[in-house]
Amino acid sequence: MFPAETQPVPVRLGAENDFRAVRQFLRDADYTAELLCRSLGEDTLPACMTASAVRRRADPFLVRLLFCGNFVERSELERHIPPDVAAAFQALGLLASEDERSCCPAMLYPAGSLFLASDRIVDPLGNAAEVGREFVYPGITENSTTYVGMLPRTPCEALLDLGTGSGVAALLLAAEARQVWATDLSGRCVAFAEFNRRLNGVANVTVLKSDGFHQLAGMTFDRIVSHPPYDPLERSFAYCDGGEGGELITQRIIRDLPAHLRPGGRFYCLTMCADRHGEPAEARIRGWLGVSEREFDVALVARSVGSPAEFAAVRMLKSRGDTRLIDQAVDRMEALGIEQLVYTSLAIQRHGGARPPVTVRRRIGPSFGAAELDWLLDWEAAAPAFDPMRARLAVSEAAELRIVYRVEDERLAMARCDFRCSQPFSGELSGPPWLAALVSRCGRPAHGADIYEFLHETAGVSRDRFDAAVRQLI
Repeated sequence: MFPAETQPVPVRLGAENDFRAVRQFLRDADYTAELLCRSLGEDTLPACMTASAVRRRADPFLVRLLFCGNFVERSELERHIPPDVAAAFQALGLLASEDERSCCPAMLYPAGSLFLASDRIVDPLGNAAEVGREFVYPGITENSTTYVGMLPRTPCEALLDLGTGSGVAALLLAAEARQVWATDLSGRCVAFAEFNRRLNGVANVTVLKSDGFHQLAGMTFDRIVSHPPYDPLERSFAYCDGGEGGELITQRIIRDLPAHLRPGGRFYCLTMCADRHGEPAEARIRGWLGVSEREFDVALVARSVGSPAEFAAVRMLKSRGDTRLIDQAVDRMEALGIEQLVYTSLAIQRHGGARPPVTVRRRIGPSFGAAELDWLLDWEAAAPAFDPMRARLAVSEAAELRIVYRVEDERLAMARCDFRCSQPFSGELSGPPWLAALVSRCGRPAHGADIYEFLHETAGVSRDRFDAAVRQLI
């Protein structure tokens, strides 16, 4: 096979009747994520995306034809797909015939409420596809589902999906937006995204070819989302080439936010940024916003953190590359001052500049999602005005309190307490012994004023220390 970008795009923009016929057939046939997982013996759609899973001899018929890309005999095709529907599949480029057998040149699969087409990772003979620079990756990979899962499903006026790929995010979010724009620099991605828009009958999405915001001059949005390329080592494939240090595309997008994100609007991004010598990732991101940075809040939730050596080793092993290149890769990253690579869910809010900006970093909790990311921005913005004395406080069910005792004057005395919590974010707080009393008195909802009075009388805790501890615990 030739690399994907040297081949014609396999799908075609046929008539609306053809799209409608295929869409209705797939719905009636119950071509769902559950069917796919059950047929391939996997628990999740991302697990179905491994080459070994796609190569399995699966039933039913539609999984073999549309997802696995197997050749099927003409007689079998005629038994399962009515002639008029088969003609619609052919008109859209979803069926190709060779002698007495047929195959589906594109991978066609369910994704939430959608049906999506993209390039195949395995050809009809079971060989690994040659992934070209503009290869359109399926919208149900682990990275794609992570990205879509962190995006809010709340109403908005104008939404922009930068680097849309297959169009999965734009099409899923279209139900909540009045109008959606989906852009990509890759003409191949634009072709697939427009095909998928028509396949799903989504009218309020406009698909454009654009290098970042280039074709969107003068336009503003109240929600911008992006899953840009961020690999600091890979240069062969557009979908992962993040340029030197891996941040080039992310940096360009953030630098343009002041011109395109409306007051009150939010930007959501799944990417990888670096902690560099003396400069954590969240501070560097703020710097990319330029002279308008005080109008923006920055919230970074670290999904994983690793050294250049750890990243390079994993990257080489996954790609089965020459492990001798690890040292070279590490040298390149360390020359840029990279100390840690942070795989992150990032949210940036334009608050308008009427208050001091917020910059916050947290570690991901086990059930992190879109609601937790929005809550973090909302809470950090509201925290300065929050009055613990007037609040009802309750300890989280995900909390742990560990108390350290030391020998003092020939007896054990409480020296320190460590508070840990895994929800909504993973974090720790160490403090003086009275912190244990604060947390223990929140076993059931309690008034902040009552807790403060107790701590002040028994441990001499000042109001400022009490307020600061409560805000940190929240």
